[in-house]
Amino acid sequence: MGTVLRIIIRLELRVPGNNIISEKIYNVVITSHGLIIIFFFVIPVIMGGLGNWIIPLKVGRPDIVFPRLNNFSF
Repeated sequence: MGTVLRIIIRLELRVPGNNIISEKIYNVVITSHGLIIIFFFVIPVIMGGLGNWIIPLKVGRPDIVFPRLNNFSF
């Protein structure tokens, strides 16, 4: 969904003055794209990154049990 909204934004900004969608729908698309990216990409990446760094420190281990699987969250 975020990719579809990104494509719509890029198509709208591709040619100046060529309005594909109205201003209100453009504002909805920008807001929806921002919320989707924040809640479905940025927050999970931050949680995964901090979890991979903090949990081994708290447990006192150099790495967790499956280091290769652990790298996927980075």
